[in-house]
Amino acid sequence: MSIKATLYIRPNGDTKEIKITLINPEDAQWLNDNNIKVSLEDAPPMLFIYADYGKTTLDGEPDEHLLVVPADSDCVAVMARLVADLKELKS
Repeated sequence: MSIKATLYIRPNGDTKEIKITLINPEDAQWLNDNNIKVSLEDAPPMLFIYADYGKTTLDGEPDEHLLVVPADSDCVAVMARLVADLKELKS
């Protein structure tokens, strides 16, 4: 199982649609079932992961959760952490 994500590429901010396949099936299912939109920005040595989880700020902008991890982090563990964070935010 996988999820779709948008990868923002430096320096111009070009985008590429990708599939994240290194993810626990139950985490992928939860993200897909909850219509979470994931985007990534590779900024070595860090990786910025944004998740639009359906809430908005007072001015109507998406209230995205931001997770910042070392770029060489284990993808399965990072995605599990992202899902855990989002479950807490949505409760």
